[in-house]
Amino acid sequence: MVSTQGGIITWRLNATISRKPFILGRHTMADASSSLPLLASLLIPLFLLFASLSWRWTKSVRKNHPPSPPSFPIIGHLHLIAKLLPHRALAAIAAARGPVVLLRLGSRPVLLVSSAPAAEECFTAHDVTFANRPNLLVPQILGFVCTTMGWTPHGPYWRDLRRIYAVQLLSSAALRSSSDLRTRAVRSLAKGLFLEPGYSEPDGPRRVEMKSRFFNLAYDVMMGMVAGTPEEESAEERQRFREIVKETSAVSGAANVADFFPALRRLGWRGQDRKLARLQQGRDALIEELIDRHRVRLRRSGSKEEAAAAIGNGDKGGATMMDVVLSLRESDPRTYTDLTIKGLISVRLVSSLLLILRLRTSPRFDSRLKCTDGRREVIEAGFHHSPQVSCDVELLHTFMNNTHTHYFDVQELLAAGTDTSAVTMEWAMSLLLIHPEVLHAARAELDAKIGQGRIAEEEDIPDLPYLNCVITETLRLYPSVPLLVPHESSQDCTVGGYDVPRGTMLLVNAWAIHRDPNTWDDPQEFKPERFQCEGGKEEAGLRMLPFGAGRRKCPGEGLAMRLIGLALATLIHCFEWEKLPGEEVDMTEGQALSMPKVKPLEVVCTPRRTMLHALSQL
Repeated sequence: MVSTQGGIITWRLNATISRKPFILGRHTMADASSSLPLLASLLIPLFLLFASLSWRWTKSVRKNHPPSPPSFPIIGHLHLIAKLLPHRALAAIAAARGPVVLLRLGSRPVLLVSSAPAAEECFTAHDVTFANRPNLLVPQILGFVCTTMGWTPHGPYWRDLRRIYAVQLLSSAALRSSSDLRTRAVRSLAKGLFLEPGYSEPDGPRRVEMKSRFFNLAYDVMMGMVAGTPEEESAEERQRFREIVKETSAVSGAANVADFFPALRRLGWRGQDRKLARLQQGRDALIEELIDRHRVRLRRSGSKEEAAAAIGNGDKGGATMMDVVLSLRESDPRTYTDLTIKGLISVRLVSSLLLILRLRTSPRFDSRLKCTDGRREVIEAGFHHSPQVSCDVELLHTFMNNTHTHYFDVQELLAAGTDTSAVTMEWAMSLLLIHPEVLHAARAELDAKIGQGRIAEEEDIPDLPYLNCVITETLRLYPSVPLLVPHESSQDCTVGGYDVPRGTMLLVNAWAIHRDPNTWDDPQEFKPERFQCEGGKEEAGLRMLPFGAGRRKCPGEGLAMRLIGLALATLIHCFEWEKLPGEEVDMTEGQALSMPKVKPLEVVCTPRRTMLHALSQL
C-alpha cells in the first residue's frame, strides 16, 4: 500500500510536474503568436535598411567615381580648403589628385574640374545636364529665392531672362547705342586724373589711388544704362553703393555652413541669414531711392509724351527707360504699379517699352490685361506680322507675368557689372606697372593707330590687337571670377571617364585652368604676345574661361570687354604711369567672388605732353 500509495503519489506528482511545462508551453506559444506582428515590424525595417545599404554599397562599388582625397567624418574635405584661398586650395588638391576630383564638403558631393578638356566636356557634351544651379543660401536671400538670371533653374523662365539680356540689353546693337555713355564715363575719369593737383606744377606727376576710380567708372556706366546719370547723385551715395557691392561680393565668395549641412537649417540654424537679410534691405533701399529720385525728376521735366519722344536718348541726356515707365505710372497708377516699375527698370528694353505705348491704344486693353490668360491674346493681336515685334511680344509677356523678379535682376546687373569690370581694370594696370615693356608696347600701338592728337574712341578698340591681348592675358592670370558660379547635375553623367551622380555640385576652377602647365607655356608669366601667336582669345577656346562657358555663360562679356578696352586705351594713351617711389606693386589676392586686390593700387601718373591739348578739351 505504502509503495502503491507512494507510487500513486509519485505518479500524481510526476503528472503534475509533467503538465506544468505543457501549461507553460501553451502560454508561451500564445504570447509568441501575439508578439509576431511586433517582431515583424522591427525586423522588416531592419532587413530593408540592410538591403538598401547593401544595394547602395554594391552600386557604389560598381560605379567608377573620380579620385578623392582622404576625408574626415561629417565635415568631409572642408578642412582642405580652410586655410588657403578657395581657388588656390582647390588647385593644390587637383595637382595631387588629378583634373577631375570628387569631394565631399559636409554632406554635399562636389565635382572639382581643373582642366580645359574636362571643362569642355562639362559645358558641351553635358551642357544641359550641368545647366542648373545648386540651392545655396546667398541666392536664396540676395537672389529672391534663386529667381534672378544668374541663379534661376534652367528652364523656360531662365530662357526668357537670357533672351532679355542677350538679345535686348547686351546685344551688339544695344551696346552700340550706349557707346556714348561709356565714352563720357571714361573721359570723365581721364579728366579727373588730369585735374588732380600735381606735385610741383599743373601738368606734373601726381599720386593717385585707382581702385575707387575704376569702381566709380564702372558704376557710372552701369547706372547710366539702367537709369541715366542722375545729376543729384552724391559721392556719399556712390560710396554707399560701393560698400553694398563689396559686401555682396564678399558674402558670395564666402563659405556658408548651411550650404554644406542643409539639415542645420531644418533644425533652426540661421547662420548668416540675418546678415544677408540686412544686406538685402540695403540693396532694396538703394533701388527704391533711385525710383523716387527719377519720379521727382520726371515731374519736373514734362509729360509722358515728351518722355516717349525721347526714349532711347537716355545716353545723350534725354529721357531714360525709367523716365518713360514712371510717366506711365503717373498716367495710370492702377496698371503701372511700383512693383511693375521695379521690374522694368532692371532691363533696358526700348523696343518693348515702345510696344507698351502702342498697346495702350489697343481695344479693351485695360480690361483684358487684368486676366492673365488674356494678356497673351491682347498682346499678340495685330502684332504677329513682324519677327522683331514678335520677339518683343514674348519679352513683354514675360514682364507682365514675372515683374517682381526682374526688380532683383537690376541689383544683380549693377553689382556684378560694376565689381568684375573694376577689379579687372585694377589688375591690368598693376601688371602693366610691373612689366613696363608691355606698357610701352601698348602705348606704341596706340600712338601708331590713333596718333597723339585725339583721345581713343570705342570704335578704335578692335584695331588694337596688342591691347586686346593685354586684357586677355590679364583675365588669364586674374580671372574676375576664379571659381565659376557653381553648377549642379540634373542627372547621372560621365566626366573624364568617371561616373558623376545626379545632384552633384560642379566647381570649375578657372584660375587653375588658366595656369595649367599642360596647356600653357610659362603659365605663371605675364606674356600678352602668347595670344598674338595663338590667334587671340577665340582660338584659346575653353582654355580661357573668364566669363564661364556653355548656356550659363555670363552674357556681359561684350560690355565688359568694351569698357575695359576703352578705359585702358585712354589711360595708357594719355598718361605716363609709374610705381610709387621705393615701393613695389602688391599683388596679393583677396577672397571674394571677384578676387579683388587686397591692397588698392596707388600709382604716380603724369599727363603726356603730347596729349595735353586733347586732355584740356575734356
